[in-house]
Amino acid sequence: MKFSAKVITTLFLAAALAVSASAQTNTDIKKFENAITDVSQVLGKAMITNSAFGLNWSDAYIGQLIGSPPHFGIGASGGFTAIPGNKLDPIFKEFNDKGFDSLDLPVNFMPLPALAAELRLGGFLLPFDIGIKALPVPEQTFEDFKIKYTMVGGDIRYALMKESGRKPNISVGVGLTYTNADLSAALSGGADIDLTDLGYSGDTLEIRNPQLNFSMQNTTLDLKVQVSKRFFIVTPYVGLGVSYGWSSIDLGANTTITVNGSAVPSTVINSMMDEYGISLSGTGLSKSGKYSGFGLRGFGGLSLNISVVKIDITGLYDVVNQNWGAGFGLRVQI
Repeated sequence: MKFSAKVITTLFLAAALAVSASAQTNTDIKKFENAITDVSQVLGKAMITNSAFGLNWSDAYIGQLIGSPPHFGIGASGGFTAIPGNKLDPIFKEFNDKGFDSLDLPVNFMPLPALAAELRLGGFLLPFDIGIKALPVPEQTFEDFKIKYTMVGGDIRYALMKESGRKPNISVGVGLTYTNADLSAALSGGADIDLTDLGYSGDTLEIRNPQLNFSMQNTTLDLKVQVSKRFFIVTPYVGLGVSYGWSSIDLGANTTITVNGSAVPSTVINSMMDEYGISLSGTGLSKSGKYSGFGLRGFGGLSLNISVVKIDITGLYDVVNQNWGAGFGLRVQI
């Protein structure tokens, strides 16, 4: 968990251009705005891919709930979306150029994790099934880093072909996933922001001992088609999914803020909002970023079937957002 906290905190620091424990930096407000835009796009694209995890069961269709036996399943899954290192390099470079400690990734990607508890119920009358996934995580504290996470979603799949003899299961489905993450990290030190771009030549905005706060919300609509066929104790599957996601990201710092050592003038507050959309007061500043876009992924994997226990392995690649991911699952299915 220390690795994950370190990586995400790095993104905070790079986006906020805040402070290390031992150094005081000087930057301009335009780079603050650009860094938040960069983070919004990188994480927004990754969240579209990441929302595909959960309910990736090998069987394209599980059967009817009303029957003998009734068909349903319950389990859990986990996985990650790999954000390519080249997408993070500009953010990390800006961070390191300002005198912060180098926090190079030990691999050439940043893993964005996904976990979910899952339930799938067979349909009735018509050949469909319904899936529900969720993971509410109350606030957790790791040293000076806090995180709160909620994910909930579901899908419905309709069988175009039911497995029989040589015929596979083929289904089409539609799903919706909502994710919310709140993170915070306390830092010591200070940052000085040059206000020349706002027309205040020689004036400096001073930030001291910030409590960085980061909030991200994502909603993704997903359409997919899947084919599966059981061979003895193994069920391989492949599929194609098209997604559209809406993300919003809020990043801010709760701290004492001054201009040239005095209270922040109302003219500076108004200029910040008018020029950059940054909300500023004597107790903090914040900036919002938004991203929306499409994803197109291929996915596939297999399950090992041991009686009613199924172990899934999944891989996927989003050709639009150029993110790949891998996942696993364990469930009991009848």
